[in-house]
Amino acid sequence: MNRASKLDTFKPAITELLEKDPTATAAVIAQRLRQLGYQGGITIVKDYLHAVRRNAAARRAYVRVEPAAGERCDVDWVHFDALPYNGATRKLYAFCRVESHSRKMYLEFTHSQSFETFARCHIHAFQSLGGVSQEIWFDNLATAVAEHEGNLVRFHPRFLAFAREFHFIPRACHVAAAWEKGEVERAIGYVRQNFWPLRSFTDLADVNSQARRWLTEIAKSAPASRDRPETGRAVPTRMPATLARIDSRLP
Repeated sequence: MNRASKLDTFKPAITELLEKDPTATAAVIAQRLRQLGYQGGITIVKDYLHAVRRNAAARRAYVRVEPAAGERCDVDWVHFDALPYNGATRKLYAFCRVESHSRKMYLEFTHSQSFETFARCHIHAFQSLGGVSQEIWFDNLATAVAEHEGNLVRFHPRFLAFAREFHFIPRACHVAAAWEKGEVERAIGYVRQNFWPLRSFTDLADVNSQARRWLTEIAKSAPASRDRPETGRAVPTRMPATLARIDSRLP
């Protein structure tokens, strides 16, 4: 016979709280329950949340959908490391784009996470692919996404204007849904494991020079970025007329 738990009468309340915020922590849940009269400890709250989330993950069905050529790219921009300059260091960020059909990767390192740098990296990625995919997916990057609550996404106006100019549809992955951007997640992991170790750099230009050579000589033949063997064809994409015009303004 199962022993009654102090948490039993509060489980419906936990269900309601998780419907409002599926990512709520045990500490926050326990605070709300104590307002309702709960007098137990936080450990059983943690154990119950773990079981609920594990069961939910087990019930979730995944259907892998392979995008057509030129249909989708995934983009991520992550803090990577730092570079030393005359005794000081500057943060280093990695902009990574993966074309979802061919797995073709574009990689660029920056010292800035400004919108201007973000836009310039996109343009360089468009050039490397030879066009623009129909959709670009982001992991709720602050440079692109102003607000994300449930299925409601609000992009920054400047970023929306950029997307309209280049004729792509921006998409934001759901919060805590890493599987929605698995291709670029794997690509970033591959960069950390295969490109970065045992290298030395003089400056940002040297990092990017070595990254370009690595993309051409090593990553091009890697599973994460190679052309699909079943097609054997280049990735058809759409090149907007605005690309050449904006290209001319780049340094």
